[in-house]
Amino acid sequence: MEGGHPGPTSKKHFSAINKRLQTLIQSFEQAEDNEDGDGDEEAVLETVSHRKLGKAVLLVLFNQTVVGFPVTWCLYQVMLWRGCEVLPQGLPSFWRLLGEIGVFAVFEEIGFYYLHRLFHHPFLYKRVHKLHHEWTAPIGLVSIYAHPLEHALVNLLPAIFGPVALGSHLACLWVWMALVLLTTTVHHSGYHFPLLPSPEYHDFHHLKFNACFGVSGILDWLHGTDALFRKSKASLRHRTLLSLKPMSQLVLD
Repeated sequence: MEGGHPGPTSKKHFSAINKRLQTLIQSFEQAEDNEDGDGDEEAVLETVSHRKLGKAVLLVLFNQTVVGFPVTWCLYQVMLWRGCEVLPQGLPSFWRLLGEIGVFAVFEEIGFYYLHRLFHHPFLYKRVHKLHHEWTAPIGLVSIYAHPLEHALVNLLPAIFGPVALGSHLACLWVWMALVLLTTTVHHSGYHFPLLPSPEYHDFHHLKFNACFGVSGILDWLHGTDALFRKSKASLRHRTLLSLKPMSQLVLD
């Protein structure tokens, strides 16, 4: 009846919709799929709870703002002190940009590997790094879901050291940081995207904790911290996808 109270039919209709929504939400919260392999490994797909995801979002926003803004301001001041170019007139050539990015990658690999491995020391792991490892099957969002101290020292410091050391143009830093953010997000996503890095390596780190500490894998190979990974099925899937066919169909378990 227009302008009046809902009738019995409307109440039953809304009650049925509400019941279906509650059932759907409960199914999402309780769903868990177990996919059996050949006995060596078991893949577990676990639904992420709203509370866990909300906690991750809040900490990521904190790291991006409360930690990220002061670090960015300090970095800018250091680059000015270092004599880095910030104006368009001093833009480097494309080939110089590529060369500097290659050097940045070396600095990041060295810094991230050893700092990351340091934070796996029992004292630091228990108090700081364990927070990041709450996600044994991470998603892209949790690439910077970490203790603020770890975010500043392990995530940011190795990435920004190269541009400062080389006295690079500010635009080189921007391009480099965009690549770093893209790479770490893909590494934590769990998905193989065409022409982008494989997530298998860092996924294995979150699964086993004490393997695959680096970004490129070079220092892991030198120190033998990738031995377990190289014996796993995940290593067979650790390659850049060059087609639209899922990696799970290209490399069968």
